[in-house]
Amino acid sequence: MMGLFSRVRRAPQRRRFDAAATGRGWSQQRSFRSLNLETLQAFATVRARARHAYANDPHIRAAVEAWVTALAGAGARPQPGHPDAASREAIIAALDDWADVADIGARSDFWGQQAEFVRSMVIDGEALAQLLDTADGLRLRHLPTELLDESETRVGEGGAYTLGGVEFDRHGRRVAYWIRPEVPAAHLTWTPAERVDARDVLHIFRPLAAGQVRGISWLAPVLLTAHEVDKLADALTVGAQVAAAYAGVLQDNSLTGAELTDEGRSDPIADGAPLVPGTIRVIGVDQTLTLTTPPQAQMTLAFLESRIRSIASGAGVPAHLVSGDLSKANYGSLRADMVAFRQRCEVIQYGTIAPQLLRPVYARAVTSLILSGDLDASDFEAARRDWLRADWLFPAPPWIDPAKDAAAEALLVQHGFKSRSQVIAERGWSPDAIDAQISADRERERALGLTFGPQSSPQKESRDDDADA
Repeated sequence: MMGLFSRVRRAPQRRRFDAAATGRGWSQQRSFRSLNLETLQAFATVRARARHAYANDPHIRAAVEAWVTALAGAGARPQPGHPDAASREAIIAALDDWADVADIGARSDFWGQQAEFVRSMVIDGEALAQLLDTADGLRLRHLPTELLDESETRVGEGGAYTLGGVEFDRHGRRVAYWIRPEVPAAHLTWTPAERVDARDVLHIFRPLAAGQVRGISWLAPVLLTAHEVDKLADALTVGAQVAAAYAGVLQDNSLTGAELTDEGRSDPIADGAPLVPGTIRVIGVDQTLTLTTPPQAQMTLAFLESRIRSIASGAGVPAHLVSGDLSKANYGSLRADMVAFRQRCEVIQYGTIAPQLLRPVYARAVTSLILSGDLDASDFEAARRDWLRADWLFPAPPWIDPAKDAAAEALLVQHGFKSRSQVIAERGWSPDAIDAQISADRERERALGLTFGPQSSPQKESRDDDADA
């Protein structure tokens, strides 16, 4: 028995993570170093390739627009947290007026700018917004991300440092950004970066890990796959064109290859003449023409569909939004896919867009409106928190089945799991304004003797009054 135990003790034991192993299976595997080191070295190249893919690749374009539509849509709307209803209405009215002129370039309004910032965050990995106090009030400028000078990296005094154009104090707080002035002919002129206080710049990106300084394109995991799919699609297109062009090959046994060329006829191998549908090639007795059909071409369509699904998965959006193919979808699978996508969107909306873009803009805009006199707030200093606090509600996603979804919303409100105000605000309207409109509609219906439903029916209200009496 002792011999048996001795053999057991001498047997080699391996206790380790397979992911840390070495050998043939990992011989070509690459590793990932410090996140900031990898990001700062790669993000400019990845950004350029992502922009090219967005401009030229239909699947990448579809994936990006799916994110923009789901995250921003028509623009998130604030619900002021002020306890006074009149003050809430005043804030909403003043913000609506400001939002119309918020874009200093006058190309959009604040609601449309939200989509622009999200699109930049998806393609470039980050978005830059500059807050400008002008004679006409607060304005927003959407800056190209390449203006944030990544070459600005240095160690400052007292533990302060600058990394990738972002300046930090010794506690790791962002205190300034080094931004080059925007020049229309930027490809002809180099301008040095200028220090801009952090309170005037919004740097919006979804961090992948703690301490990340610059963002990386959301398309980074799929750019290579999309490039390969594009080449495969081109190869399939060329192959189909060649196959469709040939109608037949005629072998003339009375002619040699030399005679075929001497007589001025087309040499199918040497002249490289373009093929057109219905082409009939003539070859001589000493020539042979072989048309190849790769055996793997029969499986190419299924492989191409698989690659497109991989692009969608890597980009984080449902496959049908990238391919546009709903032939294999049903109500259950479509709803499950969209519900998971909406949950993913909520994480980004309330974890990235709201704190990095919407709340700072709201606080700065309301303060600017109060200081300019466009918003009356005599108690601002005493109740600053009430004036600057707001909940941001993003546009509700479209209903897949309107009747079922509306019934579900009504049930949530009925049992107290959701408020009417939240349901109304998710659709981009002010609850106070909607209630005022409903009240005015009912008064008008009663005055005109109209009946559009049990709640607004004058006959029902008369019967209810009699029953109470």
